Amino acid sequence: MRLTGETAEQVRAAVDSLGSTMEDFAVEALRRYAADTLADRRLFGATDDAWEQLAELLGGPPPDGTPRLRELLDDEPGGEERGR
Repeated sequence: MRLTGETAEQVRAAVDSLGSTMEDFAVEALRRYAADTLADRRLFGATDDAWEQLAELLGGPPPDGTPRLRELLDDEPGGEERGR
């Protein structure tokens, strides 16, 4: 890979500031970019049964053990100002 001009200067300055080699710097930059790219594009697989269970959980009412959430969901918009 050949870098020229301002790009080459910027990369060399970064490499020098770390006391690294160009190769080590490039490998680390590629590794980080690959990790970020993959993290944004994860595919999560589930069996049909697990998918149905998840859909039921997401589509159903919240669990009874969340009274504060219920209060927030039932509250009218702007109600927090009136309660003061």
